[in-house]
Amino acid sequence: MDKHYQLPIEVYDFNGKSIRTTIGIKDFDVAKRIETYNDSLYKLGVRTKDFREDKKLWVPYHLSHCKNKDSVLVKIKPPTTVTAIQKNTIVYPIFGKEHEEVEIENETLKGTVYYIVSGHGGPDPGSIGNFKNSSICEDEYAYDIALRLARNLISKGATVYTIIQDSNDGIRSEEILPCDNDEKTLEDKTLPLSQIKRLKQRTNLVNKLCRKHRKTGNYEQKLIILHVDSRKVNKRIDMFFYHDKKSKSGKKLANHLLSTIEGKYNQYQKNRGYSGYVSIRNLYVLSKTLPTSVFIELGNIQNKKDQKRLVLASNRQAIANWLGEGLTTYEKK
Repeated sequence: MDKHYQLPIEVYDFNGKSIRTTIGIKDFDVAKRIETYNDSLYKLGVRTKDFREDKKLWVPYHLSHCKNKDSVLVKIKPPTTVTAIQKNTIVYPIFGKEHEEVEIENETLKGTVYYIVSGHGGPDPGSIGNFKNSSICEDEYAYDIALRLARNLISKGATVYTIIQDSNDGIRSEEILPCDNDEKTLEDKTLPLSQIKRLKQRTNLVNKLCRKHRKTGNYEQKLIILHVDSRKVNKRIDMFFYHDKKSKSGKKLANHLLSTIEGKYNQYQKNRGYSGYVSIRNLYVLSKTLPTSVFIELGNIQNKKDQKRLVLASNRQAIANWLGEGLTTYEKK
């Protein structure tokens, strides 16, 4: 209990045909045990994708290297490509090939649970701006920052759920992130066309996960909702924060994040000033979800200066880092 271990597994590129031909064995029972192992971890949320979908087959180390009364030693061919699972490193394919290996730097946030919801997605791109004669969509930039924030929190030992996911869009470095509509939920469910159904879908998922963690005595749970605003082209805005009127903890967290962002601007751009604020907003997800929740507007997608906050990968990372630092220092209080 309360210890962290690396899973003793080897990762194979699944050939899409069978487990036995993938790893070079004839034993049907062993293949079924490997299949059950992968399916069980997927249902538990340890695996974010079914091995049949992401073509990554996890093979328990003991099946090929140990022999005892519960395990038959089977000669399995070495994987052609092995996902290196080093000490203090966990692989999260959702972050993309370049960023999927996450080093656990410390356990500052051990025992905390975060739900990161990037706004809109699927049939709804959210606000749309124009940058270098190309359309830029709110959901793509909110999603990229959500992934960066999730990765940041995981590296500090937190349990993190990215509620909205796009299996082929990891963390990206391009300025123009192509608009698409293939985002789904963490449970691989299609996002409905109806706005209220989409909001209920993500709210129900957050609450289901929250109740699961509460059953284990974990009440240190936070929901972070990321959006990009749309206003007049000449209207520049700073990051600002909403909380539900009934949530004292949401107000406290929002004010702490506001203070963190303001401090960062004072540190790195002393003469810039900062006009962000915290206010009450009656929003469905804020009012219906169980964890302490904060809704964050990242900027005006129409404004050229605000666009730099979004299109430059280094700025997207800075936002994730600053929010991550704010959440970390909040937990230490």
